[in-house]
Amino acid sequence: MDKTIQIESIRQKFNAIADVLHERGRRIWAAAEARQIGWGGESLVEQATGITRKTIRRGLREIEDTPSEKLASSRSRRQGGGRKKIDTIYTEIRQELDALIDPVTRGDPESPLR
Repeated sequence: MDKTIQIESIRQKFNAIADVLHERGRRIWAAAEARQIGWGGESLVEQATGITRKTIRRGLREIEDTPSEKLASSRSRRQGGGRKKIDTIYTEIRQELDALIDPVTRGDPESPLR
């Protein structure tokens, strides 16, 4: 099959399901598609979807290393994954923000800045 036809086919499939997949679902789908194609599959899926090879390879590892019952989990990231809350990283953020807006609010507790 011609490369451009394969890329267009992958793109159409991806566009049909992309809105209902979360991060992990996209990764697993892209990996399964690349695996089904075989040699050069990662490259074709990357071109068609914009999902990077690194992400596709991570999905392949998840498929190969993880038992089926774990793949069906409702979690899209590992425990503790994702961005941390700003007040966890920078504990003085509330005091700093108050210090910035305090001269402007001049004690008015109903100020829109508060």
